[in-house]
Amino acid sequence: MQIFTTYCWEKGLKTEKNQDSLAICQMVVKRKRCLLAVVCDGIGSFKDSEKASGYVTEQMIGWFYRAGPKLFGTYKTAKTILNMGKKELYKIHGQLKKYSMKNDGLNLGCTLSMLLVIGRIYYIWNVGDSRIYLGRRKNIYALTKDDLLRGMITRCIGSFSWKNTFSCHGKIRRKDTFLVCSDGFYRRISEQNLRELLAVKRIRSECQAKRCLQEIEKRNRARGEKDDSTAVFIQFM
Repeated sequence: MQIFTTYCWEKGLKTEKNQDSLAICQMVVKRKRCLLAVVCDGIGSFKDSEKASGYVTEQMIGWFYRAGPKLFGTYKTAKTILNMGKKELYKIHGQLKKYSMKNDGLNLGCTLSMLLVIGRIYYIWNVGDSRIYLGRRKNIYALTKDDLLRGMITRCIGSFSWKNTFSCHGKIRRKDTFLVCSDGFYRRISEQNLRELLAVKRIRSECQAKRCLQEIEKRNRARGEKDDSTAVFIQFM
């Protein structure tokens, strides 16, 4: 099963720096195609949160390449893999909290949506209000749950106290598409726009997918979106 990926990473008007961060990594382990897609969104109300999003992304890249050859090459239950991802996220969360305490209680943090693919199985972890969507045939599905209460984030990596990271897994079908994105990308997208983006008949190459992401981002700006905008698109052929 072939995979193609592309992304959009655009700075908004609210901050001097783009506080979003992303990663797309791939490897082959014992004939299994493995992929990691990460989108982190720095909390705009926290100072220097682009450092938090960048750090979390770098740490998950390291985890993928460090643990991948051993983890992906032998049989592990879905529960085991999901728990290993959670353990890594809890460790990073603790590291950022310690960093904050050593720097006069500096507030910093980021959301995270992470997709891991091992062969034909996908695994998802989510903290905050970034999202992962699945496009299958003519339908779209939100695979993540927002950590929000009255419009305010209740969980992020680096701040607040939390447990029980949202996670799930499932089987990939041929022609499935995934969208991993920050709230600045999806907030002003209509369901029709998402269907257009994830439509297999429309998107047949990385270039087409790239243009579609750019068009969505352009429409968002025209509708008044000022936040940083990040999206990773993945299709299985």
